[in-house]
Amino acid sequence: MKTFNTKQSFFRFYGVLIAIAFTIFSCAKDDFFNDRVPDYSESIVQSFKVGNQYAEINHTLGTITMTLPSGTDLTKVTPDIRMPESASISPTSGTSIDFSNGPVIFQVKSSNGANRKYTASIAAYGDPKILSFSIGDKLGVIDESNRTISVEIGSQDGNLNNLAPTFVIAKGTTVDFSSGVARDFTTPKMYTITSNNGYTARQYTVNVTQIEAPAISSFTINGVAGIIDNANNTILVVLPPGTNKTALSPTITAPTGQVISPASGSTQNFTQAVNYTVKNKENLTKTYAVTVQLIAPTKYAFLG
Repeated sequence: MKTFNTKQSFFRFYGVLIAIAFTIFSCAKDDFFNDRVPDYSESIVQSFKVGNQYAEINHTLGTITMTLPSGTDLTKVTPDIRMPESASISPTSGTSIDFSNGPVIFQVKSSNGANRKYTASIAAYGDPKILSFSIGDKLGVIDESNRTISVEIGSQDGNLNNLAPTFVIAKGTTVDFSSGVARDFTTPKMYTITSNNGYTARQYTVNVTQIEAPAISSFTINGVAGIIDNANNTILVVLPPGTNKTALSPTITAPTGQVISPASGSTQNFTQAVNYTVKNKENLTKTYAVTVQLIAPTKYAFLG
């Protein structure tokens, strides 16, 4: 019995040590992480209803789509929107909204600081309309008045010549190119939506642009263009003999909107390789090691 009590005391002591260690670790975590990350589940649209009909909600893309009965007046639609208790939405639930001119943006804000945007599109049955259009996780902007859709994809999101968009059309209609079918978007592409009654149709022109990957387009020192090797992330500049490598000011260009560091025109010491970093609008970066070499002086031999 004495042995059992000893073992029991040991396990109690060991448990206390674990509890103390956990408390210290938790305090340490609080010391290093004082910020509060919002719970984005508190800023979602849980349901979107018009009459007795519920819309389809895509939380990944932030879209709400639905088809109402034929003949519905889309200028006066009153949705009943359900959200977490801590959230508010604008436009507000229960108000009359005009969906006849295209998508309507809803902004959800939570008291915990989280917020997100939903793009809602509504059509009447048989109305030839594209309600949402996306490529990967990039949502297109639909301009109903001009019948255009604009999509900007990231530099790593594939090639423009082979992209498979996904989209939602109004019920009671068909489309000439199905959702999920790959097309070449190096030039604008047309989609034709036709009502099942065969009497009405609408065409949309889709324009896809791609963010350029971070890159240095040109690198020049004293009028001499550098040799850019994008595969190995290096730039070589060969200058005349006698050039002072300790104080050179290169002229550098990159695609529009990209930032280069050190900046173009700043003076650098090139006695050793200098790293240049370029950042695009996605905050992706690429670093080049720039080396300057001097041409060996020509030696002349005199005979006689």
